[in-house]
Amino acid sequence: MTECALAGAIALLGFLAAWQVLADAPVATNAAPLADRAGSSASVRLAPTQPEATVVPQAEAAMALPDVALEPVTAVPAPVDVAFGTRADVEDGWRIAVTRPYPCTVLMAIPALQQNGTRIVRVTVTLINRTDRPQRAKTWSLTARAGDLPADMVLWPEEGFRGVPDVLLEPRRSARFMIAVRIPDQRTQLKINADRETVTRAVLAGTL
Repeated sequence: MTECALAGAIALLGFLAAWQVLADAPVATNAAPLADRAGSSASVRLAPTQPEATVVPQAEAAMALPDVALEPVTAVPAPVDVAFGTRADVEDGWRIAVTRPYPCTVLMAIPALQQNGTRIVRVTVTLINRTDRPQRAKTWSLTARAGDLPADMVLWPEEGFRGVPDVLLEPRRSARFMIAVRIPDQRTQLKINADRETVTRAVLAGTL
């Protein structure tokens, strides 16, 4: 009886020792630590599912430019051709009439104006204000060309050759004045540009 009790006690002690060893041993697991699982999960959530859009340099530059309002461009009408001995309407309510050129014997008789190989012709120009408001004649200026070369406008106030008069023309009123131009003796094409505010509005032309 005593031997049986002793044997049972030994078996119990062996079982307790084996259980303690198992309790102290680390438990093997395939689960990753919580921090690692959280980090991995966060990485998965933040990873982009589509490639990032690429900005074209030209498009980026265009987006950076401010909106600029374009100023309207005012078209300048072409000059009106006015043959000697005729009249024509030009812009802003003006009408220009011009006579045919003919030799200016009065000026060619003045010794100071005589030049070999040239002649002086005279033309009468009329500016007509066809608007309902006053307009100043002096806004017009005249220049001449003989063929391809500039021609001298001869001013001689003592004989009435003063150029465009500085007068204010009332509606439907006109200003009539004489001009003289020096041109070569041979047959020449004469052009007189009628400029207003530095822009050529009419070309008075003919060959003589």
